[in-house]
Amino acid sequence: PGTEEPVSVQYARRCQDQCPSSHPNVYYNGKYCCQSNREKLYLPQGVLCDGSVIKRDSLCCEGDRYAACPGGDCVSYKSEEATTELVPNTLMTAEHEVPT
Repeated sequence: PGTEEPVSVQYARRCQDQCPSSHPNVYYNGKYCCQSNREKLYLPQGVLCDGSVIKRDSLCCEGDRYAACPGGDCVSYKSEEATTELVPNTLMTAEHEVPT
């Protein structure tokens, strides 16, 4: 079978491909991360900058509080606590859960 990346490499890649916790909201098709969860109001851009909740295809960040995506194509930040569901008496491995 093919070789699989070690879990530590997969984790590092996932962290690089997500927005930092300081600017958790992805926008501009994954190129930038916004500190706010709202768009800036900028009428020339229409519905993509209308002050609503920011989305991946939004073009403006409220207050221009943005950072470039570290990996070039990001997803919104999710903390490790939010992405890991803890199950009592279960050992988590890279491929599946093993009851202990």
